[in-house]
Amino acid sequence: MRFFLVLSAFSALCLPLSTLCVPLHAQMILPGAVNAPAQTKVKLPGQKSGAAKARVVFSRIPGDEAVLGRVLVHNGSAGALEFTKGASGLSISKLTLAGNMISRPGDSCSVQVVAANASPLTPTGQPEGLLRYQNAIPACRFSLDILQGAVIIKSETEICKFEAADCQARPNGMWGPRGSAIPDDQIKADNSARPLAETALRASYKNLMEKRTDRASTRLVAAEQAAFSSIREELCRDYALEDKHGFCDTRFTEAKVASIRLRLGEKLEADAGATPDKPKKRKPRRIAPPPLTMDAPSF
Repeated sequence: MRFFLVLSAFSALCLPLSTLCVPLHAQMILPGAVNAPAQTKVKLPGQKSGAAKARVVFSRIPGDEAVLGRVLVHNGSAGALEFTKGASGLSISKLTLAGNMISRPGDSCSVQVVAANASPLTPTGQPEGLLRYQNAIPACRFSLDILQGAVIIKSETEICKFEAADCQARPNGMWGPRGSAIPDDQIKADNSARPLAETALRASYKNLMEKRTDRASTRLVAAEQAAFSSIREELCRDYALEDKHGFCDTRFTEAKVASIRLRLGEKLEADAGATPDKPKKRKPRRIAPPPLTMDAPSF
């Protein structure tokens, strides 16, 4: 009887507020049980189902053709760098550096380092995963790594001085397309490529740490991974309109993936247009038309 009264009272309260009444369900929580948020599993291309380890999503690195026929500018805004390739290999066909005057450091200047005659480059292997070349310009010796549509330059002296032209310049950093001229389709492609590269980088660092057998070396890898974002920010913060297109961030992340892959012992092969792996499109099957049949004439 008491149960009936309570139920009746509840029904009476719900009548005027019928739209707010919802059925209640009893729920039992065991001691120690916690509602954990759902975890999203990311499956990288090439990863098998189950407990298989994630594989890096880049199967190839950029080759020489990735920078041919392009005008690269320092930080997407200054100078000019062009390449040519012949029987003797890759060469610099044009190099203009923008900098400051030696006599008046506050005034800007530019100097044509390579103009008429191409300057040959010497291949030095893949010390950090990507193809690397060394130039033979006495006043400005530097190495460069080939990226997809860009290069990263590291000069031996950081500052190149050209006394005759009263000009000094810093060529170090990212040389790529002019920031204001990157087309929308390139921006869209990089917006898709960047998260793939970052996922691959995390997976690569994880695999690298798993190969370490002592805590000291594991901590060094963890510290390197933690510092990567700040190093990338320092390299790319001066790239023109970087916050709009993210070109420098994407290329530098892909370069770091190649570097970690090399340390993992993977063989890296150069390709003209290295991009994240994509599923191959299957050609549609051609279905042969049914044989033609002719009805026998009736007499």
